[in-house]
Amino acid sequence: VVNELAVQAITLGQRGKARELFQRAASLAAARNRPELVAVLKEAGAADLYGDCQATGPLLSNPRPCADPQAELKVVESALVERPADTILNSVELPRWRAVIELRRNRPDDAIDLLAAAAPYDFRYPGSAYVRGQAYLRSGKWLEAASEFQKLVNHKGLTWGAWYSLAHVGLARAAARAGDTARAKKAYEDFLDLWNGADPDITILIDARKAYSALR
Repeated sequence: VVNELAVQAITLGQRGKARELFQRAASLAAARNRPELVAVLKEAGAADLYGDCQATGPLLSNPRPCADPQAELKVVESALVERPADTILNSVELPRWRAVIELRRNRPDDAIDLLAAAAPYDFRYPGSAYVRGQAYLRSGKWLEAASEFQKLVNHKGLTWGAWYSLAHVGLARAAARAGDTARAKKAYEDFLDLWNGADPDITILIDARKAYSALR
């Protein structure tokens, strides 16, 4: 329950509250002798929950917006040694991390191609759609980018956390670059309304307010 409340806080931009809840969840896991869970929760609590990783590789592991794709890829490859036929590892995790690496190499079209295998699983693993949206943004395909972010905005998952929030910003940016000011304004308004009680010092919130003001 505490972990679910933390994810809800992330969705609403309440970074401080989310970190406190993750710390509490880690303490509960420690009391139950779950060291592997303690490590995951402490990492989540210490992470940059809202890094805007458009330039360096987007959010891939809920609730962490930025992660080292090379390190994460090694984790997936190690898991595949034990579970070589695992569908999610092969069709979602592996291509997603490889796609982020291609984005960091400024090869968005290669990233888009890699993510094709993950498309059937987008609503269960929304990171792929978010990464695909960022790749389309990078390649100047504004309408395609907007479609990916709209997909996440329209189908909120119970545990999506920052995915759902950041998709509004991605949609706004894509719409603005496509020249659809009305759609961009609406996406920014929805995001700012969602984050009405958010911590005020989060960079992506500050940037969104500036971008929205520039559209008015």
